[in-house]
Amino acid sequence: MTQLANALHALAQGFGVFPCYPRTKAPAGGVVPHGVKEASTIEEQIRKWWAIDPDFNPAITNGVIVDADTHLNSLDDVRRFALLNNIPDTLTIRTGRRPEFGIQWHFTGTATNGTYCANTVCGEIRAKNQYGMAAGAIHPSGTRYEVLVDLPRAPFPPDLLREFRTDGSRIVRIDGKEYEPLDLWSARDRYSSLLFRAAHAAKGTRHHNANSACYFAARAYLAGIFEEQSFQGVILFPAVTEVEVKQQIYRAVKSRYARGERNLRKMLADSWDSGIRAGRLLLDLYPQDFVLLGSLSDDPKFQHGWDGNCADFKGAVETREYMVHVLTEAGCTDIDRVLKSSRIDPLVEFQLAFERKLNA
Repeated sequence: MTQLANALHALAQGFGVFPCYPRTKAPAGGVVPHGVKEASTIEEQIRKWWAIDPDFNPAITNGVIVDADTHLNSLDDVRRFALLNNIPDTLTIRTGRRPEFGIQWHFTGTATNGTYCANTVCGEIRAKNQYGMAAGAIHPSGTRYEVLVDLPRAPFPPDLLREFRTDGSRIVRIDGKEYEPLDLWSARDRYSSLLFRAAHAAKGTRHHNANSACYFAARAYLAGIFEEQSFQGVILFPAVTEVEVKQQIYRAVKSRYARGERNLRKMLADSWDSGIRAGRLLLDLYPQDFVLLGSLSDDPKFQHGWDGNCADFKGAVETREYMVHVLTEAGCTDIDRVLKSSRIDPLVEFQLAFERKLNA
Protein backbone atom coordinates (compact mmCIF):
# COMPACT_ATOMS: atom_id res chain seq x y z
CA MET A 1 0.00 0.00 0.00
CA THR A 2 1.09 3.56 -0.61
CA GLN A 3 1.48 5.92 2.33
CA LEU A 4 -1.57 7.83 1.07
CA ALA A 5 -3.55 4.57 1.21
CA ASN A 6 -2.27 3.95 4.74
CA ALA A 7 -3.31 7.47 5.74
CA LEU A 8 -6.79 7.07 4.23
CA HIS A 9 -7.22 3.67 5.91
CA ALA A 10 -6.40 5.28 9.27
CA LEU A 11 -8.92 8.02 8.48
CA ALA A 12 -11.60 5.36 7.87
CA GLN A 13 -10.80 3.91 11.30
CA GLY A 14 -11.74 7.22 12.90
CA PHE A 15 -8.26 8.69 13.47
CA GLY A 16 -7.15 12.23 12.85
CA VAL A 17 -4.23 12.07 10.42
CA PHE A 18 -1.25 14.30 9.65
CA PRO A 19 2.09 13.85 7.84
CA CYS A 20 5.54 13.25 9.31
CA TYR A 21 8.73 13.46 7.31
CA PRO A 22 9.52 10.20 5.46
CA ARG A 23 10.90 7.42 7.68
CA THR A 24 10.68 9.58 10.81
CA LYS A 25 8.26 10.33 13.62
CA ALA A 26 8.87 14.08 13.28
CA PRO A 27 5.88 16.17 12.03
CA ALA A 28 6.44 17.59 8.54
CA GLY A 29 6.83 21.16 9.74
CA GLY A 30 6.86 22.58 6.23
CA VAL A 31 3.19 21.64 5.73
CA VAL A 32 1.96 21.22 9.32
CA PRO A 33 3.92 23.81 11.30
CA HIS A 34 1.84 23.06 14.42
CA GLY A 35 2.30 19.32 14.11
CA VAL A 36 -0.35 17.09 15.69
CA LYS A 37 -2.61 20.08 16.35
CA GLU A 38 -3.27 20.22 12.60
CA ALA A 39 -4.37 16.58 12.31
CA SER A 40 -7.33 16.34 9.95
CA THR A 41 -10.36 14.11 9.49
CA ILE A 42 -11.05 15.55 6.02
CA GLU A 43 -10.06 13.31 3.13
CA GLU A 44 -9.45 16.20 0.74
CA GLN A 45 -6.89 17.75 3.11
CA ILE A 46 -5.08 14.45 3.54
CA ARG A 47 -4.86 13.96 -0.21
CA LYS A 48 -3.40 17.47 -0.56
CA TRP A 49 -0.67 16.71 1.98
CA TRP A 50 0.36 13.44 0.36
CA ALA A 51 0.34 15.08 -3.08
CA ILE A 52 3.21 17.23 -1.78
CA ASP A 53 5.27 14.17 -0.85
CA PRO A 54 3.86 10.64 -1.34
CA ASP A 55 6.51 9.29 1.07
CA PHE A 56 5.25 11.25 4.09
CA ASN A 57 4.81 8.94 7.09
CA PRO A 58 1.18 8.90 8.31
CA ALA A 59 0.76 9.80 11.99
CA ILE A 60 -2.50 9.30 13.89
CA THR A 61 -4.29 10.88 16.84
CA ASN A 62 -7.83 11.16 18.32
CA GLY A 63 -8.26 8.58 21.04
CA VAL A 64 -5.92 6.86 23.47
CA ILE A 65 -2.72 4.94 22.77
CA VAL A 66 -1.32 2.51 25.33
CA ASP A 67 2.29 2.13 24.29
CA ALA A 68 4.55 -0.71 25.55
CA ASP A 69 8.29 -0.22 25.02
CA THR A 70 10.18 -2.80 27.08
CA HIS A 71 10.46 -6.55 27.68
CA LEU A 72 7.88 -7.78 25.20
CA ASN A 73 9.86 -10.11 22.98
CA SER A 74 7.17 -12.25 21.35
CA LEU A 75 3.48 -12.35 20.54
CA ASP A 76 3.00 -14.67 23.53
CA ASP A 77 4.53 -11.97 25.78
CA VAL A 78 2.05 -9.45 24.36
CA ARG A 79 -0.91 -11.73 25.00
CA ARG A 80 0.28 -12.57 28.51
CA PHE A 81 0.76 -8.91 29.40
CA ALA A 82 -2.68 -8.00 28.01
CA LEU A 83 -4.32 -10.81 30.00
CA LEU A 84 -2.48 -9.91 33.20
CA ASN A 85 -3.56 -6.28 33.00
CA ASN A 86 -7.09 -6.66 31.62
CA ILE A 87 -6.33 -4.92 28.34
CA PRO A 88 -9.40 -5.52 26.15
CA ASP A 89 -9.23 -6.73 22.57
CA THR A 90 -8.74 -3.72 20.33
CA LEU A 91 -6.77 -2.49 17.33
CA THR A 92 -3.13 -3.41 18.06
CA ILE A 93 -0.13 -2.22 16.06
CA ARG A 94 3.45 -3.46 16.31
CA THR A 95 5.94 -0.64 15.96
CA GLY A 96 8.92 -0.74 13.62
CA ARG A 97 11.47 -1.65 16.29
CA ARG A 98 12.94 -5.10 15.71
CA PRO A 99 13.53 -7.74 16.91
CA GLU A 100 11.63 -6.81 20.10
CA PHE A 101 7.90 -6.16 20.19
CA GLY A 102 7.03 -2.51 20.64
CA ILE A 103 3.23 -2.45 20.91
CA GLN A 104 0.54 0.21 20.60
CA TRP A 105 -3.01 -0.63 21.72
CA HIS A 106 -5.49 1.91 20.29
CA PHE A 107 -8.72 2.96 21.99
CA THR A 108 -11.46 5.53 21.59
CA GLY A 109 -12.14 8.02 24.36
CA THR A 110 -9.71 10.07 26.39
CA ALA A 111 -7.22 9.66 29.23
CA THR A 112 -4.59 11.51 31.20
CA ASN A 113 -1.18 11.39 29.53
CA GLY A 114 1.49 9.64 31.56
CA THR A 115 3.76 6.68 32.02
CA TYR A 116 3.36 3.29 33.65
CA CYS A 117 5.46 0.28 34.61
CA ALA A 118 3.72 -3.07 35.15
CA ASN A 119 5.12 -6.63 35.24
CA THR A 120 8.54 -5.41 34.01
CA VAL A 121 6.92 -3.64 31.02
CA CYS A 122 7.21 0.15 30.84
CA GLY A 123 5.45 2.48 28.45
CA GLU A 124 3.18 5.46 28.01
CA ILE A 125 -0.51 6.28 27.87
CA ARG A 126 -0.94 8.96 25.25
CA ALA A 127 -3.98 11.09 24.43
CA LYS A 128 -4.80 14.80 24.16
CA ASN A 129 -2.59 16.09 21.32
CA GLN A 130 -0.21 13.15 21.44
CA TYR A 131 0.12 10.72 18.59
CA GLY A 132 1.41 7.44 17.20
CA MET A 133 2.25 6.14 13.74
CA ALA A 134 -0.29 4.46 11.47
CA ALA A 135 0.08 0.90 10.25
CA GLY A 136 2.33 0.98 7.20
CA ALA A 137 4.42 3.91 8.41
CA ILE A 138 8.15 3.30 8.14
CA HIS A 139 10.28 3.36 11.27
CA PRO A 140 13.68 5.14 11.08
CA SER A 141 15.26 1.67 11.00
CA GLY A 142 13.45 0.95 7.73
CA THR A 143 10.88 -1.55 9.03
CA ARG A 144 7.15 -0.94 8.91
CA TYR A 145 4.54 -0.56 11.61
CA GLU A 146 2.18 -3.52 11.18
CA VAL A 147 -1.24 -4.57 12.44
CA LEU A 148 -1.16 -7.41 14.98
CA VAL A 149 -4.86 -7.39 15.89
CA ASP A 150 -7.19 -6.00 13.23
CA LEU A 151 -10.23 -4.95 15.25
CA PRO A 152 -12.21 -1.73 15.71
CA ARG A 153 -10.94 0.40 18.58
CA ALA A 154 -12.50 -0.47 21.93
CA PRO A 155 -13.44 2.26 24.43
CA PHE A 156 -10.58 3.09 26.79
CA PRO A 157 -11.24 1.59 30.27
CA PRO A 158 -10.78 4.45 32.77
CA ASP A 159 -9.05 2.20 35.31
CA LEU A 160 -6.66 0.56 32.85
CA LEU A 161 -3.16 0.31 34.42
CA ARG A 162 -4.17 2.94 37.00
CA GLU A 163 -2.32 1.25 39.86
CA PHE A 164 0.86 1.20 37.77
CA ARG A 165 0.74 4.83 36.62
CA THR A 166 3.67 7.03 37.59
CA ASP A 167 4.96 10.48 36.78
CA GLY A 168 8.03 9.01 35.09
CA SER A 169 8.30 5.25 35.54
CA ARG A 170 11.56 4.87 33.66
CA ILE A 171 13.38 7.64 35.47
CA VAL A 172 16.17 6.30 37.68
CA ARG A 173 18.15 8.33 40.20
CA ILE A 174 21.89 7.67 40.44
CA ASP A 175 24.11 9.81 42.65
CA GLY A 176 21.44 12.47 42.83
CA LYS A 177 20.99 12.68 39.03
CA GLU A 178 18.01 11.48 36.99
CA TYR A 179 18.44 9.17 34.01
CA GLU A 180 16.10 7.49 31.57
CA PRO A 181 17.21 3.93 30.72
CA LEU A 182 17.35 3.24 26.98
CA ASP A 183 18.59 0.37 24.88
CA LEU A 184 21.18 0.69 22.13
CA TRP A 185 18.51 0.69 19.44
CA SER A 186 16.26 3.31 21.01
CA ALA A 187 19.31 5.47 21.82
CA ARG A 188 20.33 5.33 18.16
CA ASP A 189 16.74 6.18 17.20
CA ARG A 190 16.73 9.13 19.59
CA TYR A 191 19.99 10.46 18.16
CA SER A 192 18.71 10.12 14.57
CA SER A 193 15.48 11.90 15.49
CA LEU A 194 17.29 14.77 17.27
CA LEU A 195 19.69 15.12 14.34
CA PHE A 196 16.79 15.26 11.90
CA ARG A 197 14.97 17.88 13.95
CA ALA A 198 18.10 19.99 14.21
CA ALA A 199 18.56 19.84 10.44
CA HIS A 200 14.97 21.01 9.81
CA ALA A 201 14.42 23.36 12.75
CA ALA A 202 12.66 26.67 12.23
CA LYS A 203 14.45 29.86 13.17
CA GLY A 204 12.81 30.10 16.59
CA THR A 205 13.83 26.59 17.62
CA ARG A 206 17.15 26.05 15.82
CA HIS A 207 19.41 26.82 18.85
CA HIS A 208 17.43 24.49 21.10
CA ASN A 209 17.40 21.65 18.57
CA ALA A 210 21.10 21.97 17.73
CA ASN A 211 22.10 22.05 21.39
CA SER A 212 19.79 19.12 22.24
CA ALA A 213 21.29 16.94 19.51
CA CYS A 214 24.84 17.72 20.59
CA TYR A 215 24.17 17.29 24.32
CA PHE A 216 22.48 13.92 23.76
CA ALA A 217 25.20 12.76 21.35
CA ALA A 218 27.92 13.46 23.91
CA ARG A 219 26.19 11.37 26.57
CA ALA A 220 25.47 8.66 23.98
CA TYR A 221 29.13 8.66 22.97
CA LEU A 222 30.16 8.10 26.58
CA ALA A 223 27.68 5.21 26.79
CA GLY A 224 29.23 3.57 23.73
CA ILE A 225 26.29 3.60 21.32
CA PHE A 226 28.57 4.72 18.50
CA GLU A 227 30.85 1.72 18.91
CA GLU A 228 30.53 -1.09 16.37
CA GLN A 229 27.76 -3.53 17.28
CA SER A 230 27.72 -6.97 15.71
CA PHE A 231 25.93 -10.25 16.24
CA GLN A 232 27.19 -13.62 15.02
CA GLY A 233 29.61 -11.90 12.69
CA VAL A 234 27.01 -9.53 11.19
CA ILE A 235 27.61 -5.82 11.79
CA LEU A 236 24.39 -4.28 13.12
CA PHE A 237 25.83 -0.78 13.57
CA PRO A 238 29.18 0.40 12.16
CA ALA A 239 31.52 2.33 14.44
CA VAL A 240 31.31 6.13 14.37
CA THR A 241 34.18 8.11 15.88
CA GLU A 242 33.80 11.15 18.12
CA VAL A 243 35.05 13.38 15.31
CA GLU A 244 32.54 11.88 12.86
CA VAL A 245 29.65 12.39 15.30
CA LYS A 246 30.58 16.04 15.75
CA GLN A 247 30.86 16.46 11.98
CA GLN A 248 27.42 14.90 11.48
CA ILE A 249 25.86 17.41 13.85
CA TYR A 250 27.71 20.40 12.38
CA ARG A 251 26.75 19.47 8.81
CA ALA A 252 23.13 18.95 9.87
CA VAL A 253 22.71 22.37 11.48
CA LYS A 254 25.00 24.73 9.56
CA SER A 255 22.38 25.36 6.86
CA ARG A 256 20.11 26.83 9.58
CA TYR A 257 22.55 29.73 10.07
CA ALA A 258 23.77 32.48 7.76
CA ARG A 259 27.53 32.85 7.34
CA GLY A 260 28.98 34.81 10.26
CA GLU A 261 25.65 34.91 12.10
CA ARG A 262 26.87 32.85 15.05
CA ASN A 263 29.97 31.03 16.21
CA LEU A 264 28.32 27.69 15.57
CA ARG A 265 31.34 25.52 16.30
CA LYS A 266 31.75 27.09 19.76
CA MET A 267 28.05 26.72 20.54
CA LEU A 268 28.15 23.02 19.65
CA ALA A 269 31.42 22.48 21.52
CA ASP A 270 29.88 24.01 24.64
CA SER A 271 26.85 21.70 24.32
CA TRP A 272 29.12 18.70 23.83
CA ASP A 273 31.12 19.60 26.93
CA SER A 274 27.89 19.97 28.93
CA GLY A 275 26.85 16.49 27.84
CA ILE A 276 30.21 15.05 28.84
CA ARG A 277 29.92 16.64 32.28
CA ALA A 278 26.38 15.26 32.70
CA GLY A 279 27.67 11.72 32.20
CA ARG A 280 26.78 8.79 30.00
CA LEU A 281 23.26 7.68 29.15
CA LEU A 282 21.91 4.88 31.28
CA LEU A 283 21.39 1.94 28.91
CA ASP A 284 19.76 -1.43 29.45
CA LEU A 285 22.81 -3.04 27.85
CA TYR A 286 26.19 -1.44 27.20
CA PRO A 287 28.62 -2.58 24.49
CA GLN A 288 30.73 -4.34 27.11
CA ASP A 289 27.63 -6.32 28.10
CA PHE A 290 27.34 -7.60 24.53
CA VAL A 291 30.99 -8.64 24.63
CA LEU A 292 30.36 -10.48 27.90
CA LEU A 293 27.22 -12.16 26.55
CA GLY A 294 29.08 -13.12 23.39
CA SER A 295 31.65 -14.94 25.51
CA LEU A 296 28.81 -17.06 26.90
CA SER A 297 27.36 -17.98 23.50
CA ASP A 298 28.78 -21.52 23.74
CA ASP A 299 26.83 -22.25 26.92
CA PRO A 300 23.53 -23.76 25.66
CA LYS A 301 21.79 -23.64 29.05
CA PHE A 302 22.59 -19.93 29.41
CA GLN A 303 21.44 -19.19 25.85
CA HIS A 304 18.19 -21.13 26.28
CA GLY A 305 17.53 -19.12 29.41
CA TRP A 306 18.35 -15.85 27.67
CA ASP A 307 15.81 -16.73 24.96
CA GLY A 308 13.22 -17.81 27.53
CA ASN A 309 13.20 -21.43 26.35
CA CYS A 310 12.04 -23.15 29.54
CA ALA A 311 9.50 -25.96 29.84
CA ASP A 312 7.80 -24.64 32.96
CA PHE A 313 7.99 -22.04 35.70
CA LYS A 314 10.15 -24.19 37.98
CA GLY A 315 12.60 -24.70 35.13
CA ALA A 316 12.62 -20.95 34.44
CA VAL A 317 13.50 -20.16 38.05
CA GLU A 318 16.26 -22.77 38.12
CA THR A 319 17.65 -21.52 34.82
CA ARG A 320 17.64 -17.93 36.03
CA GLU A 321 19.58 -18.98 39.15
CA TYR A 322 22.09 -20.73 36.88
CA MET A 323 22.41 -17.59 34.74
CA VAL A 324 23.08 -15.48 37.84
CA HIS A 325 25.87 -17.89 38.80
CA VAL A 326 27.40 -17.79 35.30
CA LEU A 327 27.27 -13.97 35.10
CA THR A 328 28.84 -13.71 38.56
CA GLU A 329 31.67 -16.03 37.51
CA ALA A 330 32.13 -13.98 34.32
CA GLY A 331 32.62 -10.80 36.35
CA CYS A 332 29.32 -9.04 35.58
CA THR A 333 28.91 -6.20 38.08
CA ASP A 334 25.21 -5.41 37.48
CA ILE A 335 23.49 -8.75 37.00
CA ASP A 336 19.90 -7.57 37.57
CA ARG A 337 20.22 -4.87 34.90
CA VAL A 338 21.65 -7.31 32.35
CA LEU A 339 19.07 -10.03 33.08
CA LYS A 340 16.21 -7.59 32.61
CA SER A 341 17.11 -7.49 28.91
CA SER A 342 16.74 -11.27 28.61
CA ARG A 343 13.50 -13.15 28.03
CA ILE A 344 13.92 -15.24 31.18
CA ASP A 345 13.39 -12.30 33.53
CA PRO A 346 9.99 -11.21 32.20
CA LEU A 347 9.00 -14.90 32.00
CA VAL A 348 9.65 -15.37 35.72
CA GLU A 349 8.11 -11.99 36.64
CA PHE A 350 4.99 -12.63 34.52
CA GLN A 351 4.46 -16.04 36.14
CA LEU A 352 4.89 -14.59 39.63
CA ALA A 353 2.33 -11.92 38.74
CA PHE A 354 -0.07 -14.62 37.53
CA GLU A 355 0.28 -16.50 40.80
CA ARG A 356 -0.31 -13.34 42.84
CA LYS A 357 -3.42 -12.62 40.78
CA LEU A 358 -4.75 -16.17 41.18
CA ASN A 359 -4.13 -16.15 44.93
CA ALA A 360 -5.58 -12.69 45.52
